[in-house]
Amino acid sequence: MNKILLIVTLFALLFPAISQAQSKCPLPEGMRASVDMVKEIIEARHNGQTKEELETHVPLVAAQIPWAGVIMQSIVDEIYSTPEPLNVDVHAMYRMEVCFILDQHPETSPIFEQAYPQLKECESLDSTTDKKPLIMCSMDVAQEVSGVGA
Repeated sequence: MNKILLIVTLFALLFPAISQAQSKCPLPEGMRASVDMVKEIIEARHNGQTKEELETHVPLVAAQIPWAGVIMQSIVDEIYSTPEPLNVDVHAMYRMEVCFILDQHPETSPIFEQAYPQLKECESLDSTTDKKPLIMCSMDVAQEVSGVGA
């Protein structure tokens, strides 16, 4: 979890305009932050950290970069709303596409509960030799639950 705080702090210091961005998920930084947060939060859950422990970091992140705090809370909610976290690649690609959609269509509001069953199906795709089908499936689900595509 300290990695997320470090990443957010670096964004705030290196890109002060980005930290004050009006977008719900400014590109490309929001996409990168979303992917990193998914990886770190899934790892934290696998390591036994509780949702409540992770949520103590959200105000620290939000104080530095407001949009990142909103994204972090959303990702924590998603990862802890299911019996087991999704495959890291599936969830990361879904969140990356959600970020893109939120930047391009701020009026949308993707609902993870609608996406989850479809994302579980994405996990079943064979990705041993090629991750492209898994990635495309995850991105298609994000578009579908957002109402902007697929």
